[in-house]
Parts: sequence; C-alpha cells; structure tokens
Amino acid sequence: AETHLQRSAEIAAGAYGPDHWLTLSARQQLAGVYDDSGRSDEAVPILEDVVARWLKAEGPESAHTISAQSDLSVTLTSLARYD
Repeated sequence: AETHLQRSAEIAAGAYGPDHWLTLSARQQLAGVYDDSGRSDEAVPILEDVVARWLKAEGPESAHTISAQSDLSVTLTSLARYD
C-alpha cells in the first residue's frame, strides 16, 4: 500500500499541484499507513502539512480539514504528544 500511495501522491502533485484534493488525499492516506505500521513520527509532518493546506484551501469548517486534523490528533496521541 505504501508504494502505491507514494506514487499516487507524486503523480497527483505533478499533474495537479501540491494543494489539489487528490494530492492531499493521497498524502493523508500515506500518513495513515505510516501510523498503522508504527511509523507515526513520519506521519506527523505529512499530516501537519496536509492540515495546513486544507485550512488554506477550504477553511477550518471543511470536512477535509476536520478529517485531516482528526487523523493528526490520533497520530499525536499514539506518540503520547498531548500538547
């Protein structure tokens, strides 16, 4: 799954740019794979960037933003980072 998601994110970013919903979705899913495989520390910077890009593109009340923030919260919790 990781290889496919990495490639999907690269293709989407090249074709549509880093802020396109397909790119952000693939990156968010990739971060989920990292988190699920015990690599939460690698997932955090990806999710932080995805959240920032969704906030800029759609605002704080967007379903995309809320979903990414939720994923980031779960990942931070798994690292015992409660700040």
